[in-house]
Amino acid sequence: MIDDDFLPDRLQFRALGHLLVKAQNTPWAPTLRESALYEMVYERFVGSARRPWLNELSEHGLVKITSDQFRVGDQVGESSNNVCLTAAGTYYAVSRARLFGDSARTPTDDFPDMIVDAPWAIHSYYSPNEDARAPTGDSFIRFDHNQAAYLSAIDSIDAVAYALTSDNEIGASDPEGRDHALEELRAIRHLLEKREGWATKLISVGWGALGYVMSRFADKPIALLADKAWHALQSILGLR
Repeated sequence: MIDDDFLPDRLQFRALGHLLVKAQNTPWAPTLRESALYEMVYERFVGSARRPWLNELSEHGLVKITSDQFRVGDQVGESSNNVCLTAAGTYYAVSRARLFGDSARTPTDDFPDMIVDAPWAIHSYYSPNEDARAPTGDSFIRFDHNQAAYLSAIDSIDAVAYALTSDNEIGASDPEGRDHALEELRAIRHLLEKREGWATKLISVGWGALGYVMSRFADKPIALLADKAWHALQSILGLR
């Protein structure tokens, strides 16, 4: 679980930003070599010796570090580890877009524009103002035009709700958070059951509820179920 008082330092913000851009630009290949990530963060080659700040991101469930085979281009002595954002890491980075901007506004101003702008752009797309009128370009659509994707979305939402209800540890440690998440999951299902509606409404409610589950319970299997459900919602809206 991500600690509420956890605040990444500048190196960690840069790393999260680069990983977010990588995941958004090439979702089929969202990982970076550990040594390549360090080179992007420090803007020079520093080798692949594990940095404590990367371990901290991993311990909080924001990134995943996996071992891989050596590839053409790897240097002798380098680690073959890959690094990518977890579902919780993606939600964390996007939902804290303002912090990326605040961290960039320093006397050195050394944050690349792409890792400052990306969280803002994604956040504004997936988190529209629910009270505002449907923006230009929004669509009132059928959610069940692709029946297989529609049923998959409902099943995925139900799977998250069932996991939340069944996990006694979550119920004991965070009953209010669990009940709030269940209420929002019911709201998502209610929207889907109408079989049609505004795309931004479904995105907004889905992003808030499922993103919360991914972030709050990052160290539990339910985070993966929430990630799957989020992808399923995007699929019925033609976003994936």
